[in-house]
Amino acid sequence: MIEQRSPGDVYVEESGTPGSPAIVFIHGAGQSSREWRGHMDRLGGFHCLAPDLPGFGRSNHLGSATKERVADLLARLIEERVPTKRASVVGISSGGLHIHALLDRHPDRVERAFIDGSPPFGAPRIGRAIMRLYAYVMAPFIHTRPGAALWRSTHDPDDLRVASRLEFGRVVGECFGEFAATDATSPALLIAGEKEGIVRSMNAALAEVLPQGEAWYVPRLGHCWQKADPDLHIRTVEAWVSGRELPSELRREAAPSPAKVKQVRRMGSDFWYVRHKGRFMRLVRFYFRPFRKPLAEAYGEAAGKAIARDALGRFEVLLPDIPYIGGGGNSMTITLVKVAAKLAMYQTLRARGASVEESARLVHLGEVAFYRSIPMRWVMRLQGRGFLSRRGRDMWKRIAATSQERRYPGDWVYEVVDGNAHGAGLGLDCTECGAVKYLDREGATEYAPYLCWIDYPQFAAMGLRLDRTETIAQGGQRCDFRVSRGRPVHVEPEFLHG
Repeated sequence: MIEQRSPGDVYVEESGTPGSPAIVFIHGAGQSSREWRGHMDRLGGFHCLAPDLPGFGRSNHLGSATKERVADLLARLIEERVPTKRASVVGISSGGLHIHALLDRHPDRVERAFIDGSPPFGAPRIGRAIMRLYAYVMAPFIHTRPGAALWRSTHDPDDLRVASRLEFGRVVGECFGEFAATDATSPALLIAGEKEGIVRSMNAALAEVLPQGEAWYVPRLGHCWQKADPDLHIRTVEAWVSGRELPSELRREAAPSPAKVKQVRRMGSDFWYVRHKGRFMRLVRFYFRPFRKPLAEAYGEAAGKAIARDALGRFEVLLPDIPYIGGGGNSMTITLVKVAAKLAMYQTLRARGASVEESARLVHLGEVAFYRSIPMRWVMRLQGRGFLSRRGRDMWKRIAATSQERRYPGDWVYEVVDGNAHGAGLGLDCTECGAVKYLDREGATEYAPYLCWIDYPQFAAMGLRLDRTETIAQGGQRCDFRVSRGRPVHVEPEFLHG
């Protein structure tokens, strides 16, 4: 057994010979790579990799990691350690959640998927909220004897003892979201113990949705059944990743109801914005509130309120078709939602007879009013403090590196350049603009050049200076952002005085 750290300082246990068929084992919350030692000992003909995920095992010193960040770490592990850059992945409990994220973000890294006891939960929202609350309430006790006794059937007490309590609660809570990689094309085994009723019903439905999905269960056993029957679990893993017939002890799930299949389909990325509709409608309603003042000055108070209301309705129509660029795992998703909101306001004004310039002017003034409103002026200042911090620079490096993979056609693509060489604290070159792509697709190309000007008051609200020479929407080859702590640049383009 080889013990190493990579990538991101994550601890990894490794066995077998590189070049053999590769398996990456992914443990659940409160567990560690120790969970897989029996499998790795028996599966000598495979190249086995078992990381300790951030917050657990010998990676318990690492900070919090969302399922998207863990998926990126797993993809890097496969890229760095597996010559073919593809591996079968095996996950139990919350480890299956990470496999769904991996299939969504890095499908080309997955040969075959083995997802054990980890469905997309279809429980009512109140039920998911209760389970998340339960996870956070119980997390502080995982280091105690009563806590170890409570989870003794699914967890090794030594693993629980070193697990981050905060990360345990967060990961368990994250499991009760509604997300599934419904577009995954890799063969996927969805398996659970017979006693896992909710898991089994969702597995059966997901197997109907996935092109190469199969749903099976293990008679008489429950969650984390690998502890109750390790021999059967190892034989099942070996059979699945080898493409052979599964052990005769397993049973295939019955066909799911059409309603359950429909429910699972809506958990895929195509329905991401629909699932979060309530959140985004509240966000845009709040966003449009400061727009009322410039709208009232131009059209009167009653008409201004009517325009804001109509724009909100138009945004509701646009929302389901906003390009998916990674959902909550991509910080630019909120930016793209705001672009859609601005487009909705722009289209509403154009429908009322306003010119392109007048519509763009009112949207610009509305956004400036938003940045100056309370509490946004305080929020923007806090964001400005972190933007050029070490953590902020590291964040942009990660965003840029991820964007270079071009996973989502509608996303932005960034490069980090030497800010010091340009007299700036941080230099960013945007070589593909998600806003321009979206406006082009929606037939509003003429609005894109006006949209660029809002960047100046946005950075000024953050207490930062933005310098740049070109943007893609205004005919340039890139959008060059040079951000520093100097005096903000005050720019008023001609259309604001129209």
